[in-house]
This record gives sequence, structure tokens and C-alpha cells, in this order.
Amino acid sequence: METISARLVRDAAATTAGLASIYVAVLPYGGSWTPLLRIAVLSNGVGDRDGGEIGQSVILKAGDGLRAETYDTSTGGTLFYSVSAKITEFDA
Repeated sequence: METISARLVRDAAATTAGLASIYVAVLPYGGSWTPLLRIAVLSNGVGDRDGGEIGQSVILKAGDGLRAETYDTSTGGTLFYSVSAKITEFDA
């Protein structure tokens, strides 16, 4: 895995603001989840945003997992979530 990118933007204000977040983690086969990236917005303004990238290489082997989770504890409002990864597979 070469890069991971995540973006979070508040599109419409919430009735009651809460924490909105994106969490990206890797699970090595037989291991435990290891966090790679977390971004969050706690404000309630339209257009409020956060984002992040990881540009280092991570080698995934057979059985390894990659997970991206989103969550929002706000009441009402809308958010835009975007998560992408560039992964290159090598065949023997």
C-alpha cells in the first residue's frame, strides 16, 4: 500500500454538533488493529473540514486487512466522507 488519503467536510450544519471522524487501520494476519490515520471535525460550520494523508509504504501480506470507519455523533446535518488508498499488487 503506497498512500492513504481521507477527507471529511460538513455539508450542512447539525442541530446539535458532535464529533465526526474517519479512522483508518490495518490488521496484520493474526495480530491486532493498528491505527494508521484519524481525522475529525468537532465544529458545526458549513464547510468545516479536516483531512490527512499517509505517504509511506505499508506491505500487506495474504490475510492482512485494511479498514476505514466513519462515525458522527451529531444530530442532523450532513457530512461528506472520502477515503482512498493506492495499492499495488505484485505477482510472483
